Amino acid sequence: MTYTVLINFLVQQHCALKVRYGGFPEGFWRSLLFESPLIQAVADATGQPELTQCTLRVLSEVIDFASCIEADVRRHCPQCVLDNPFQDAWEPLIWSIGPVQACPAHHMLLVNSDCGASGNERDARQRRSQHPGVCRHCGSVSFVCSEHLEAKASRSQIWIAEQIGALIAAASGGETFDRLTMISALREAVMIHWGSIAEAERCCGFGVNCLGDKLRARDRRIGLQQILVVASAAGYDVLSMLRGIVAVRVGGPFGVCANEQWLRRKYVSGLTEVAVKEAANNIPNLTLTELCLKVGLSRQALCKRFPQIGADAAAGFSRRQCSSAWCRLLSFARKLREARLHLEATGRAFNRPSIYKYTGLSIRPGSSADRLFQRVKERIESKVDRGSSEGFFDSTPVDCH
Repeated sequence: MTYTVLINFLVQQHCALKVRYGGFPEGFWRSLLFESPLIQAVADATGQPELTQCTLRVLSEVIDFASCIEADVRRHCPQCVLDNPFQDAWEPLIWSIGPVQACPAHHMLLVNSDCGASGNERDARQRRSQHPGVCRHCGSVSFVCSEHLEAKASRSQIWIAEQIGALIAAASGGETFDRLTMISALREAVMIHWGSIAEAERCCGFGVNCLGDKLRARDRRIGLQQILVVASAAGYDVLSMLRGIVAVRVGGPFGVCANEQWLRRKYVSGLTEVAVKEAANNIPNLTLTELCLKVGLSRQALCKRFPQIGADAAAGFSRRQCSSAWCRLLSFARKLREARLHLEATGRAFNRPSIYKYTGLSIRPGSSADRLFQRVKERIESKVDRGSSEGFFDSTPVDCH
């Protein structure tokens, strides 16, 4: 069965959220990184109970990941996708954690898994690949569609990747942690290195009582960014502190700052309109979302400060999207004609199941491809179509939205 059919089946059978795949509310895919009925359903369906350990559930019980997880932003290590090509490719959890900017194995900076192919070469949404190591937009293996320069990570970036990698490895191996034990060890490390919580907050760049409130409370988790900054400045091993051991030192300080541990960059007050236009002109076919990530502004902030630039970027994307959809529809029309001739030659019915079964073409009800399929079917039933391509699709573009 297809990926979509499998997910729909598991959701309807095992999950309390009775909605179809593609209509999940915001944050649903992010929840898959922690704990979800869907993960347990996949483990039950495949007979692999260890799949439930491939999440951050154990770590999230003692660490707050709320500000550093972006499930919708895909990143990868260029060397990892080359060393483990499809079919052996995989996507580790560490690539979804914002503070991690480097690969702990190759010490190279992670790059965005954005597609570098033109709009005409991208697949329709219902035909996109869901395999690790494969571009979801154009289907290229090891993301060869996007050209990224390989860059070595800094000392602090490597340290962060290694520390978080050790945490994930311990949790995946079945180790559990106690929140109060971790807080006690962190408080002890602060007192040994700085002598007081207030001095630690000042040296680490935290606000007043930002760290102290969580160290004194017994029912609050400490954010991952705060743990990394404190452990980096004091030179302690993060995994050892989660285990309640403060004696393990790893050197340092490593220069980790609190305001650098965000996946999305902060608002830039000195950004000018010239700089934004230059960023937009340097990369062709740049979307509004990509422009916001490049200049470090949110979508709302960019459109508010530079309304004309935001409107031009949105209009350009809309034009490219419509053009790409029309080109895909033309390509689908040719494939549909070949499928019709093949099915007629083999004596099979010309309908959606037979087309998908014998050709792999998926026709989503209500789409422009479905409207084209209905037109062709009507011509066959009325015996107007005589096997030529003339009249197969009009010169006037079909509504692609």
